[in-house]
Amino acid sequence: MPDFKFRRLPLTPFEEYMLLDDRPAYPMNFFIRLCFSGRLDPVAMGTALAQALARHPLLTVVARKHGWRWVWQPAECQPRMLHGPGPPSLLYPPMKPLDVRLEPGLRLIMRQDDARADLTFQFHHACCDGLAGILFAKDVGLLYMQIIGQTPLPRLPPLNPGLLLRRNSFGPTLRKMLKLLPRWGIALRGAREFTTHRPEPIRPHESDWSASAPHAEYPAACIRELSPGESARFVEGARRRAVSPNELLLRDFFLALDRWQRRHLPGRERHRLRVSVPINLRPLTARHLPAANAVSMVFLDRHPEQLEDPDGLLDTVHRQMDIILERQLGLSFLLSLQLARWWPGGLARRVQNRQWRASAVFSNMGTILERLSQHYPDGCIRLGTATLEGVDGLVPLRPGTAVAVSVFKYAGRLKAALHYDPRVLTRPEGEELMDGFMACLRDSGGSH
Repeated sequence: MPDFKFRRLPLTPFEEYMLLDDRPAYPMNFFIRLCFSGRLDPVAMGTALAQALARHPLLTVVARKHGWRWVWQPAECQPRMLHGPGPPSLLYPPMKPLDVRLEPGLRLIMRQDDARADLTFQFHHACCDGLAGILFAKDVGLLYMQIIGQTPLPRLPPLNPGLLLRRNSFGPTLRKMLKLLPRWGIALRGAREFTTHRPEPIRPHESDWSASAPHAEYPAACIRELSPGESARFVEGARRRAVSPNELLLRDFFLALDRWQRRHLPGRERHRLRVSVPINLRPLTARHLPAANAVSMVFLDRHPEQLEDPDGLLDTVHRQMDIILERQLGLSFLLSLQLARWWPGGLARRVQNRQWRASAVFSNMGTILERLSQHYPDGCIRLGTATLEGVDGLVPLRPGTAVAVSVFKYAGRLKAALHYDPRVLTRPEGEELMDGFMACLRDSGGSH
């Protein structure tokens, strides 16, 4: 096939949506952070980054207007590793937004002292999704092992850049839509509810859609973790209830949001909460796909009275997620983007609609780096003399959507990261929400 980096590659509807939805104060950037004990070799890590970029072309391009459509073109400069301020900490380092119209959609920040190091990967969501970000970070780690001569050396999986030319085939092709149409009656009813009912933000506020820069604390984060024993009990609690861990996590997130609102908005009439949930669309045949977007979104609405019965709430979440996965309803959001793009300026008008679409975002990254972890007795991967102790990450925020939680499981521990809007919540309020979420998870791991 021709060399990918010299092609003009049209953006998919989802990529264009993420590009157009990018705002100076609310960038469509997400983060993956690797936290180590011990030190890393900065020179070797910089070389590993450069070699990994050669395997993931969409992280080396910029978006340009070509006629009436947006296309990816080679960037004039390539991403490089930067050194962040201060030693590693629970707080993320201050970050500037990535503008993929001007620069490639990746930054890598290293912070370290004599005992600890962390690597913060910043991605633009127009270039790839969270699972692809994990894939890229894994490649950087494997190449680092190779450069420092670590043995035994895990195999670097082969990737096929040619698959990027067909990356939109994971979405709503005409053939796929015709096949699914008889099963999509419920999706049409859901679309009607989505457009006619307005969700409630976690706290009433006026969204600043025109702000020219992110808040000074960007990205504002709160991190919490369950112990290995607590994590195992939570998973066992899901098994006991005959639901997936993801469904139990979703139920507990709704409960934590509701209880936070009850404490901070006493006496106020409460309305529905809407949680946006990313859905992975990668088939098994996509295992050789370089970093890209192969994701969609679904939206779960719950009325206040539904949140008063935890068991009933879990039952509705379980049934709804079963239907979403069995009927492939995640494709309906991508179909709506495709239809909007068929009308001149339709996708831009949709993005410019100043109404929030969700009260919160919940992203479960699942168990990550499992195949590598199993080679170490404690499940913690070694990079030379450094040990990967934990992984976390943050998903983007839109105006009006003040909180987003992402969950990772690594080395037997569940870790949750809250990305919150400091214009709406203070740090103590964000920490209170996360403490409430952790309390719900611990309760779910107890006796049923």
